[in-house]
Amino acid sequence: MRPIILVDANNLCFRSGFAYTGLSHDGLPTGMLYGTLKAVAMLKQQVSPNLVFCWDGIPGSPKVKNWRDAIVHGYKANRHHDEDLYRLLLAQMRTVWTALYLLGYSNVAVPGLEADDIIGIITAISGNQFLIYSSDKDFYQLLEGTRVQVLQPSKTHSGFQYVTQLKVEKELGIPINRYAEYLGLGGDSADDIKPAPGMGPKTALKIIQDGIDLPRTFAEQSKAFRSKWTKLQSCWERVLQCYCAAKLPREKTDLRIRAHIDGWPFFHTDQRPLKKSEEEFTRLCANHGLVSIIAKRHELFAVNQPNKQESEPCHKERNIPQSAPPMRRRRSLLTI
Repeated sequence: MRPIILVDANNLCFRSGFAYTGLSHDGLPTGMLYGTLKAVAMLKQQVSPNLVFCWDGIPGSPKVKNWRDAIVHGYKANRHHDEDLYRLLLAQMRTVWTALYLLGYSNVAVPGLEADDIIGIITAISGNQFLIYSSDKDFYQLLEGTRVQVLQPSKTHSGFQYVTQLKVEKELGIPINRYAEYLGLGGDSADDIKPAPGMGPKTALKIIQDGIDLPRTFAEQSKAFRSKWTKLQSCWERVLQCYCAAKLPREKTDLRIRAHIDGWPFFHTDQRPLKKSEEEFTRLCANHGLVSIIAKRHELFAVNQPNKQESEPCHKERNIPQSAPPMRRRRSLLTI
């Protein structure tokens, strides 16, 4: 079986939306939908047809605070963006979700969790071979030999780059299981996690190489370490907070995310009759003026998978908000 591509859907949507900001049809913005479906076609053709889309919450539903908000004050609050453009992009995400649903792919979301969290859990509890499609480097902590790799869009938009555990370890000089510590100490600009005062990525590497032992307290560090890095003592609590926020959960029982997962299933979409789905997908694309997408619609539909076992929800379902897109369960590539 070819690898399963776990798509960081929000990352893909925003990259597509910004790349094709000028596209519209009858006053309706179409760039995000066009760019996302174009990427789906490229991934299927050049990499693997097995795609699963992981989301930061459910597009079109009321936003639930992420668990990191309780750990790092002002998490992602300082991101700078054009508010009008940002709202315009957010409004397009539900359409993308619906299009992927009609194409037969799994949309995976848990309110209060980010795609990072969901992908971290899936790669840990499933033995499949995975490619994580995202430009976000915090996924490097999930790298595992050839079983889990990160697939990044190339800067020329014409192909993909593979990031492996060996490559990152050789570049940074630290084991991959310490990458979350590297982010916690040196900061993560993608998630607006600030570095410890007076530090950055290079200093973070030195601290790790000098034997820091997170998440232990400063007093529990070795005498040699405490002597060399005395200045860390005053900001140690901040260091631990950032490390905790940067480290992706790998189990559904992780106490940091337990309250969010409790009661929500992982898989929300449902297998639908192909003919009906094709008609609705064609209509959706026609309403957005995507003639080129309609022409290649047969290439976009999810392939039939040999695994017919239906995925079970991780816990009992709650009532789904009425404003949310279609979210019935479907036969999935994964059994979680």
